[in-house]
Amino acid sequence: MDDVTFFRVMRGEDNPGHLVDKSLLHGAQPVVEMASDPSDMRDNYPLLYGVVRGMRAKRVLEIGVHDGTSTMALLKAVAEVGGHLVSIDEAEVPVARALADQFGTAGSWTLLRGNSHTLLPEMVARGEKFDAAFVDGDHSFEGARQDVADVERMLNVGGVLLTHDNTMMVDNVDNEKPFGHRGQAACGFLGREMVVGATIWSGVFFPFGRGLGVWRRKADMLAEIEAETDRMRGLGWWPAVGGGSAVDGGGSK
Repeated sequence: MDDVTFFRVMRGEDNPGHLVDKSLLHGAQPVVEMASDPSDMRDNYPLLYGVVRGMRAKRVLEIGVHDGTSTMALLKAVAEVGGHLVSIDEAEVPVARALADQFGTAGSWTLLRGNSHTLLPEMVARGEKFDAAFVDGDHSFEGARQDVADVERMLNVGGVLLTHDNTMMVDNVDNEKPFGHRGQAACGFLGREMVVGATIWSGVFFPFGRGLGVWRRKADMLAEIEAETDRMRGLGWWPAVGGGSAVDGGGSK
């Protein structure tokens, strides 16, 4: 299935027949109908896929599967580069399993059944590492902070963190969307920066739907800028500290 058809089907814009037999879903709705529900995740398919595929991430972590809407976008991206997706959810997620089988990507996916607050520390202890992670599990204030903190310990240098439910409805007083803002944010959301513990994340916030954040550690970004600056100085493309350009021998005109 080509990319355009894949995204149209998963967003419920195209229905060439039900993708999965109802018997596989234990009485649940047909997959295409579920992909057409009010959830905004269907609007995030291209972005989730594009970020992970564009960086050619080989190891990706997902917290929160539900009906597999985000899982399929992430799974498609890693499968195309020979990578692997590890997802965490307490439920059996029959819809996601059926979709992975139907699209032929089940071999690139591992589902860990359990609570992220139990499984993530165990993964940290095992020394597991990931290139990217998508956090959409525990939506409580402290729960979201803990998931991000645990993920940060496993994210490779230069890795990308994606967070869902970044916006908070005006009448929401239960912190249903923990990365949002309504006077405060569960993880210290500050415009294009998010603070969790001692870590500052810089990134881009996409406000459509319930909001999606794409973040990188600010320290990683600054280190990359410094390294590139040193490289340019070494090539004579950047003035030495305290001097003029390597071309004119110093001094200003």
